[in-house]
Amino acid sequence: MTCPSPQVEPATAAVRDWCDLQHCPDGISVVPVGAVSVSSLVDAWTTQYEWAHQPWAPIISREAVSASFEEQMLPTIGTTPSMVALHDERIVALGFVSGQGSDGRTFVGAETVLADGWRGDQLVASVTAAMLRELARQHYALVEFEGHDSDPHIDIIKSIPALRHDPLTILITPT
Repeated sequence: MTCPSPQVEPATAAVRDWCDLQHCPDGISVVPVGAVSVSSLVDAWTTQYEWAHQPWAPIISREAVSASFEEQMLPTIGTTPSMVALHDERIVALGFVSGQGSDGRTFVGAETVLADGWRGDQLVASVTAAMLRELARQHYALVEFEGHDSDPHIDIIKSIPALRHDPLTILITPT
């Protein structure tokens, strides 16, 4: 499996133009993660992580994954640039900006909460555009998107005008 890892400069005109083309579906609002409860954020992320890894690395314990996210990843997430899409006050898509960068990169990921989420491409695009706008406003120079080629909405991420790619190949051994 490949992780395409596009690297994007949020403030460039090409990225701004891409963001301007993305539109939220009716009835959806995109807000910073700081506007939702930690429990709803943990639940949504765990649900997303569970389905995304099911085909190649199924989780053993939902509780352990939730606890790991809350203890290890949640403290690294920027609450202003990270975004969620809400429908009827429920999180339907997530976009996270990790505060842990390396080599000048900040890591970003976006996906729907459910694998077959309603209007998934639009939801991922809306969350991603909101994150990129905020990252540009905060003067982030370079972000690298995480995700797997097996993610159903990876083509949205791959459509963002990238500076370059730093792909990662994951070797999966059948059990």
